[in-house]
Amino acid sequence: MNKDISEAKIAIIHDWLVNPGGGEKVLGAIIKAFPTAQIYTMVDFLSNNDRSFLLSKNVKTSIIQKFPFAKQKYRAYLPFMTFVCVGG
Repeated sequence: MNKDISEAKIAIIHDWLVNPGGGEKVLGAIIKAFPTAQIYTMVDFLSNNDRSFLLSKNVKTSIIQKFPFAKQKYRAYLPFMTFVCVGG
């Protein structure tokens, strides 16, 4: 049952991708360490100019991405985020 980490499926989960900042710099370093990992986040509203640290990776978002006013009011949906993460 011992597997080499290179054979493991790895998921990287980040709260939200809205503005580039310190958390996104850390995320970029994690992506470089695990280049085959899939990235998941609640919402992704980063501009094309701010996405370079993602290394052109596809980012999977939650249903919250499609909620009304999510781009401006994503934090208002915090009570739903746990439900969305665990699949309710």
